[in-house]
Amino acid sequence: MKFSTSFPLIQGIIILLAMLIVVAVSFRLSTPPEVVKVDAPDSLFSAERASRHLYHIASEKNPIGSEANENVRHYITDQLDQMNIKNHLQLTEFYDPVLQRAATLGNIIARIPGTGDGQAILFMGHYDTVEDAYGASDNGAAIAAMLELLRLLDYHPPLKNDLIFLFPDGEEVGLLGAKAFIKEHSWAEDADVVINLEARGTKGQSIMFETGYNNLELIKEFAKAVPYPATNSLSYEIYNMLPNVTDFTPFKQSGYQGLNFAYIENAFDYHTKGDNIENTDLASIQHHGSYISSLAMHLGNKSFDISAKQNAVFFNTFGYGLAYYPYNWVIPIAIITLLAFSAIIIAGFKNRFLSLKQFLYGSIGFAVFLFIIYIGINYIYNIISNYYTGSDFRLLQYNQQKLMLGFTGISIAFSLVYFRLLTEGIKLWHLATLFVIIISLMILSSQASLFNIILFIIVTTLIYFIFRKPVSVWNLTTGSFLLWTVVMLIVSFSVPGGSYLFKWPLLFSFIPVGIIFFMKQKKYYTILLNSSLLFIFAIPVLSWYPVITHLFSVSMGLYAAGITMIIIGLMMGLLIPHINIITRQKPWLVPALAFVLGLIFILSGSINLEYDERHRKKNNITYATNGLTGKTFWVTGDEKTDQYTEQFLTSSPDTTTLTDFFPIKNSFRPIGVSFPVTGDSYLYNQTTQPPLPVPTAKQVSDSIVDGKRVLTLHINSKRNAAKMTTFIKAGRSDVSIRINDLNKHKLRSPGKTNWHILRYFAMPENGIKLTIYADPKEEIKLNITDQDYGMPDFIENKNRPEYMMARGDRTIATMRFVY
Repeated sequence: MKFSTSFPLIQGIIILLAMLIVVAVSFRLSTPPEVVKVDAPDSLFSAERASRHLYHIASEKNPIGSEANENVRHYITDQLDQMNIKNHLQLTEFYDPVLQRAATLGNIIARIPGTGDGQAILFMGHYDTVEDAYGASDNGAAIAAMLELLRLLDYHPPLKNDLIFLFPDGEEVGLLGAKAFIKEHSWAEDADVVINLEARGTKGQSIMFETGYNNLELIKEFAKAVPYPATNSLSYEIYNMLPNVTDFTPFKQSGYQGLNFAYIENAFDYHTKGDNIENTDLASIQHHGSYISSLAMHLGNKSFDISAKQNAVFFNTFGYGLAYYPYNWVIPIAIITLLAFSAIIIAGFKNRFLSLKQFLYGSIGFAVFLFIIYIGINYIYNIISNYYTGSDFRLLQYNQQKLMLGFTGISIAFSLVYFRLLTEGIKLWHLATLFVIIISLMILSSQASLFNIILFIIVTTLIYFIFRKPVSVWNLTTGSFLLWTVVMLIVSFSVPGGSYLFKWPLLFSFIPVGIIFFMKQKKYYTILLNSSLLFIFAIPVLSWYPVITHLFSVSMGLYAAGITMIIIGLMMGLLIPHINIITRQKPWLVPALAFVLGLIFILSGSINLEYDERHRKKNNITYATNGLTGKTFWVTGDEKTDQYTEQFLTSSPDTTTLTDFFPIKNSFRPIGVSFPVTGDSYLYNQTTQPPLPVPTAKQVSDSIVDGKRVLTLHINSKRNAAKMTTFIKAGRSDVSIRINDLNKHKLRSPGKTNWHILRYFAMPENGIKLTIYADPKEEIKLNITDQDYGMPDFIENKNRPEYMMARGDRTIATMRFVY
């Protein structure tokens, strides 16, 4: 008798530990492959060997137009020459009419001829950085991996197909190098597959997150080729919905097929000083290398046809296992899932496991549960973020992993308590406690409103009247199945690439419940068998959903904390029978542990946070010369001064507008960096330091041709600045431009302004010829602002404290011209 009393507790502990082991193993298997050492055989890809290149290409920040950019370019070509690989420089002036940006670019291109019929695989990784990052990961890791691949090819027999290696310039300012290659280079037509390497962090698995359209055949080849695939078609679907772009984007838009890879952990390092050699994980480079080396050997040695009329659903099964099937299977599998659900429901009603009212109550209870999870976590997040406004929000980003673990612990604790209470019957004090907690969170998060309060009163009243009486575990379980099935059907039709995440865990969860319903297993001796079946068929959801939750939170950030926890809530909906077993004895033990752990993580990730040498504070200082007024001053886009910027701005700076420099609102941006600014006014302090040379615009000709005024100017930056922005206004007239001998293009004016913008990166030392076409009746005004990286040489170097880093230090000089 004593054994039978303690058995449910032991059973709950065993199933809980088993579930935690599955989750832990799935995370362990979702890591990059082991780093291959420098002394490994020459025929193998070694991240340690590849990383040697980083000391030459990632020791300085090398944005387009900088001297360091040219140095990296020379290093890459020197390495290719040393390996006796023929290469050339596509040095070109390119204009993108969509972005209205131009640049002088230096794409490095090499080709290793194959022995076959001329099929070609293009490997690509840009070599420029943003102005504030050393670019060891974005995108030095790609360059290092490509150079290591080129080295090891010497130790393999010649391949059948050609390999083209493209090192584009200007990716960070609008993918200009890749676009120039596609439009201007003859080898662009030869590429059958494009493989691009990127990074949006400094560690983690290299994830294949994007392909071309109609990818079924290429996914088949990818599955055959790579030893450590980390990918899923949900990432493909989500990425297609987002405005993000990489060098692969113009290839995809031009109809190329290909694969896009990136690692994304430690995303707070992205485009900052934190993207450096010390912080870059060699295992991530190894994963990059495992992809490109295996794809080179596989695709390089066979004839292949990657044309397809549809996409593939693809996903990791467990660890690096990979499954895929065509999109035309999505709806049939959805129908099978629906039929399986129907059969389970019929069996449940027939054998009296279910009642119609309680089954419907179960589905309502699960929907309410997801709603509470979402608003509760959002309120907690808002409370925390209210204490870290503006640039200090970065402190929370540095602690994102702790916070997400905390939110997960709180969500799991609530799940365990909520489903337990539904099976026992909700008491009025339970509801009162929940109401007080949510309203308190609402008030503390500044989200309290009459609508929100009334809405939650309705929700809590609904819970009380429905769940005053207990609802059985099986009614709750099948109620969650109903909502899952509805979501599965919606996703299958709207986002087919993500449908696998809702079909397969649901189908597997049907199996133990179906066995129980069909075999009428209600006796005590079957409890052990039932719990074993429940655990075995929960492995898919346990191995997928925690990992997916982690990846989703890394890619979407803290702003999406509430949505991220809905993923956890969905997982818990498939584990209601497991929750019943875990909480059968000592029902408050596990929830209390989960809550305490969650609270510890939340507090450690949000209380008394400070910047340090690894997690630095961003700030910005700009040295500006206004050629119209003759004034030179310091200015910042930061909301307030700090220990570093006070040296330039004082502790009580004045405010100014920058309309003379940037007539269009919000065009005051660091090169290649987007960050929030204070609006129309900026903190500034006038200085007596020497002014910067201002841009020049000398008239070459002015005539009327075919009813249009044609004004040709020679524009130059006297200080050879990295970027020049020209604002053009000709009354209300349309404006078209021609740069040097490039094609003529019409400029679009942003919003309701009559100003038009042209940006030029890496301007030639002797400047450019700009021809402007406008209404001959209109006066033409030009505001020309040039921008360069860092501080001018004559300014005494004032180093930042170790806990700070730049986010767009630059010099700007402007001049206005009227013609």
